[in-house]
Amino acid sequence: MLRSFSYYQLRKRLSRICLGAPRAVIDGRMGPAEWIMPAGGGNPLKLDFDEHAFDRSDLSVFDPVIDLAGFSVEHRLPDNLEKILMIEYISRSGDTGAWERLPACKMIVCLSAQSELESQAFEGDADPVKVTLDLLELERVLSKTANGFLSDAFRLQEARWESDEMVAIDVDGVLEDSILGFSAMSPTAVKAVRTLARHGFQVVLATGRSLPDVIERSRILRVPGGIAEYGSVVWDRGREATATLVTPREMEQLRKLREILADQDGISIDPGHEYSVRVFQSAKGSRRRVAAFWLEQILRRWKLDEVRVIQGNSVTDVVGRSVNKGAGLLYLRRRFNAREVHAIGDTHEDAPLFRAADHSYSPANAAPGLVRGMRNGDLFVAKGKTQRGLFQIAMRIAHGRSRRCPLCSDADQWSEPVSILVEALSLRDRSRFQKISDLIGHDMLKNFYASL
Repeated sequence: MLRSFSYYQLRKRLSRICLGAPRAVIDGRMGPAEWIMPAGGGNPLKLDFDEHAFDRSDLSVFDPVIDLAGFSVEHRLPDNLEKILMIEYISRSGDTGAWERLPACKMIVCLSAQSELESQAFEGDADPVKVTLDLLELERVLSKTANGFLSDAFRLQEARWESDEMVAIDVDGVLEDSILGFSAMSPTAVKAVRTLARHGFQVVLATGRSLPDVIERSRILRVPGGIAEYGSVVWDRGREATATLVTPREMEQLRKLREILADQDGISIDPGHEYSVRVFQSAKGSRRRVAAFWLEQILRRWKLDEVRVIQGNSVTDVVGRSVNKGAGLLYLRRRFNAREVHAIGDTHEDAPLFRAADHSYSPANAAPGLVRGMRNGDLFVAKGKTQRGLFQIAMRIAHGRSRRCPLCSDADQWSEPVSILVEALSLRDRSRFQKISDLIGHDMLKNFYASL
């Protein structure tokens, strides 16, 4: 309920950003199938604009940037081509506020496409495996858009590469959450990274996410690199180089497992994971984790004894038996000549990360077994959960105790569109009690149900 309500609030707040835009009857569908090339040559022609000339989200949005965002998302434009598209539009229209509205418009497009895909899969009108892969791509665009926007809004600066103090941060459940329907940072998480960077710490990521995800987030956060796929591979942004820690025999067994799983009905394999295997079960618009015991049976049947299964909250991964986040952290520690290392995590897979660090921390949502498994005094557990806990930890690392200083207390000033989007993404930072208060204290529950 709270997740759905937060998602509803996000969509409403995104539409507010477009209220001050030039008004236009937008097309709403800009994918490759909507264009044809004239037989005699010339520029592409748009089809069917007269049949669906309105926004797909039913939010009464009349902002022409919605169509630019749709073209960028549906054609998967790289950043440089998206920039050319926007510059051309602004030069012709004089709409100088378009840049500030683009992130919100891209999110509206992606959220609308998400809803359509989920409905098609639920009604049996689409291949559930293809829907899962398409949804994964949309979620990556949403994550990139939200994270990139927050990085720019809070003016994240390049890390001090010469620093000998390092902080390794887990992504899911610490730096990011999925309460709004896609994984991304919150403003509080970005401020935590900014606090550490301003105090001279090298921040690295330590996650089960894919190498492309780590490369993207390292660029957005302007940090030196990270550990991907539970330590299977590490990324050095300064050298633009990877180091593979998974063994050749483990890689061969992972390749074999992909072949086996490709023949299983309703099973999706995340194509982004090259050094491990991330598996989903797809059915009627939903994506669920695969049961660990089922995968372990397959491993035993095919004698794949060099790999192991990791059961997460929403995903299931198979990785090389020799790899873990701790080995990845030791590699980066040597690579970056770090004298002192702090590690922040929340699951059992972060235990090796803690053992490789000098100081260990968890937000309040840490797995109970992880906390019990650490010796008394070896793990600091913050009072706040997820990103709020991360910020408390960052303040403790930077200052010795949670207090402010001139380096991290400057006020952020934004234009109205930027301020609204920061506020919308701050929904992630609200506690469960605050979300329930919103639900009861405002006349939004009625509107929420009316929108379903």
